[in-house]
This record gives sequence, C-alpha cells and structure tokens, in this order.
Amino acid sequence: GVAGTYEVVVSELPRAQVMGSTTTYSSPDEPVATGGSLSLALYGNPPVNIPPTAITGSMTVRQLADAINADSTSPVTAAVVQAAPGQYRLVLTGRSAGSANAFTVTSTLTGGKGLAFTDTDLDGTYGDSAADSAVAATNPSLTINNIPVTSTTNTVEDAIPGVVLTLSKKDATKTVLVEVTESADEAKSQLDTFVKAYNDLMS
Repeated sequence: GVAGTYEVVVSELPRAQVMGSTTTYSSPDEPVATGGSLSLALYGNPPVNIPPTAITGSMTVRQLADAINADSTSPVTAAVVQAAPGQYRLVLTGRSAGSANAFTVTSTLTGGKGLAFTDTDLDGTYGDSAADSAVAATNPSLTINNIPVTSTTNTVEDAIPGVVLTLSKKDATKTVLVEVTESADEAKSQLDTFVKAYNDLMS
C-alpha cells in the first residue's frame, strides 16, 4: 500500500430494496389469486424483465412466495410475515444490495384476495418510486480524504492502494483514521529480489 493517513467517512451502507404488500391476508394459506401473473423486473432503462410467475388454479400467498423463491432468475426473495395477529403480508427483498439491484413489480393477478404494494405515482408499477419501498436500494457512500468514493458493495478495494475496506457501520459525523505503513518484510523481500537480480547480472 501507499503509506499515509487516510480519513474515511461512511455516510451510507449498501442496502437491498424491500417492499411489503399493502394487501393483508388472514393466514398464509389464504388464496391470493386464481389466475393472471406477477412480473418482476430489475429496474433499469429498459427494465430487465424476469419471466412472470403464472398462476394456474387457486394459489395461496404462501405458494406464491414459494414459487418466487424457486425461480433462480428472480431478483427478489419472498416471505410471508405476520404484521399483526391475523394479518399477514407478502414481503419482497432484493437478492443483492445496491441501486443496480432495485426491482419493480407489476401484477395481472385475478381472483382470490389479490396483491398490491404501494404505488405512489399510481402508474400500475410498484417500486418505480423511492416512496414505494420500505427500504430503497442504495449503494454505499463514503469519502476518503474528502474525495467521494463509490462502490456497489460494502467491500471497497483500491480506493486506498493495497487496502481493502469493509464497511460495517455508517455515521456521517464520524471520521475513521486508517494508518497505512510500509511493511518491513515486503521492503526486505523487494530488496532481496533486487540484490539477487544485481548479482546475477554481475556474474
């Protein structure tokens, strides 16, 4: 690494998007739909569409969560959580953190209780506004010696040469000092290599 003192301030950690259904169910076994489909897309321009989860016959909210989780191409994992006694919600969580892994949901489900999430702009697509999500997908945000550094994970490499930073806590008001010193062993190894090369040349 390059010896020196580096001031690191972490103002944001990477987060995966989370959306909870506004529709509530009396139990995980309440039928959510009897037909139609649920479509998920990685939010981009254009969005990367994942093959929709098609409903054939009556499907419970638990079965829908299982179908989403069984699809390895899905950008989300699904869980049925008890929000209150006798109130269950479908919660979708991005498989990976970072803004590149934000997702949207559209639904053509019919029959059963149905499924809806927050749709702030009322355009029929859930997750395309930050306010639609309980947790928005974010990239980590930090500065090193007052220079903004971006990353997509909580592991930051090469921002300080030879140092790997693992971000575990955010606090925009705290500065962490990272002291980088020259390794005596590394310097000796480089010197030994140089001496050998020089001796080989001389002989």
